[in-house]
Amino acid sequence: MAADDLAFLATLGGEPQEPADVKLKPEAAGRRFEKPAFHFAHVAELLADHAPPVWLIEDMIEAGTLVQVFGASGCGKSFLVMDWAACIAAGRAWHGKATAAGAVFYIAGEGFAGFKRRLRAWEIHTGKSLSAAPLFFSRQPAALMDAGNAQAVIEAVRALQSTHGKPALIVVDTLHRNLGDGDENNASDMALFLQAVDAMRADFGAAVLIVHHSGHAEAGRGRGSSSLRAAMDHEYMLTKQADGRRELTCTKAKEAEPPAAMWFELDHTPLDWPDGKGGFQSSAVLIRAEAGPQREKRLTPAQHAGMESFYRAAAAHGSEAGERFGVHLDDWRAEFYRVSTADNQHAKKVAFHRVRNDLATLGKLTVDSDVYSCRADDPGLVSARLLVASEKRKNDADDF
Repeated sequence: MAADDLAFLATLGGEPQEPADVKLKPEAAGRRFEKPAFHFAHVAELLADHAPPVWLIEDMIEAGTLVQVFGASGCGKSFLVMDWAACIAAGRAWHGKATAAGAVFYIAGEGFAGFKRRLRAWEIHTGKSLSAAPLFFSRQPAALMDAGNAQAVIEAVRALQSTHGKPALIVVDTLHRNLGDGDENNASDMALFLQAVDAMRADFGAAVLIVHHSGHAEAGRGRGSSSLRAAMDHEYMLTKQADGRRELTCTKAKEAEPPAAMWFELDHTPLDWPDGKGGFQSSAVLIRAEAGPQREKRLTPAQHAGMESFYRAAAAHGSEAGERFGVHLDDWRAEFYRVSTADNQHAKKVAFHRVRNDLATLGKLTVDSDVYSCRADDPGLVSARLLVASEKRKNDADDF
């Protein structure tokens, strides 16, 4: 690969620039990106550019940013992201939110057979054809941790942008299927992946949206290295509720006010395509649910005990951050073990793992870097804080 063919890879982490004279390191050819010379910009140059932000989807996705949508398998992440992609490509508002029309390139790592049915369901549901929309899907996954593969993706986009325009959005669905031979728990491997998606963003000025699975032990965060979340400008969590609805929550908005939570449900949609058995194929679309917050599901005794131990730990060791009140995993674990009636340490460990995952999945708690939190005005937390404060006053009085 010629040096100037790879020059765009040097412009990682910023606005589109002229290519720099860089090349891959010989000892890591095909894998690593060589960074360009380091530059500073004067503050006057920064302040001179005060144009308002451009939103691909109003208050949801800003142009040219990095975005992550994560959730458990089967929660409907791809239905959501495909809806976003189709609305942007077709210039259609998304559930009342304005969109900025533009080309969308969808790097699909799985579910190729289902995509066409979902797209046809979208057309039937909206009454809008996608046949002329600048919406493109890959026919195979891309191992983006490899610089050569990332280059191939960018060249494929370049080949289409002359007739369809520069991409407004590039989707990577999912991270796992498009990572390559790396480990999503390894910060070094994730750094290579992030360099690749940042190269796409910098080269085209497009937003890049990563679809990711939630953690096995921590359902309230994306799986693997925390460096991924740290790099995001916007992050959204999609959770499937006990009643079948899906809740979309903004878990990170770096430069804007987080949008309010939204609720959806999957609506079965018959297609006008024969299924070969005398009937018709079908798919589904994600539609807004009229109801607001989740219809409360009664906690199991174990979940209730876990929640009470969280309140107690948070009241004793936690801290407030805006509208949330959180406590570190270690402090919560210690309190859970203290009150647990399990027979041994192993049983307590298993019970705690199950309970904290359940409470995050149910939306009772959110987690960020091993800090679990609830709303600061949660009645259970308020009661626990009052109780802990009362006990402290009593203990202080007894010391005299």
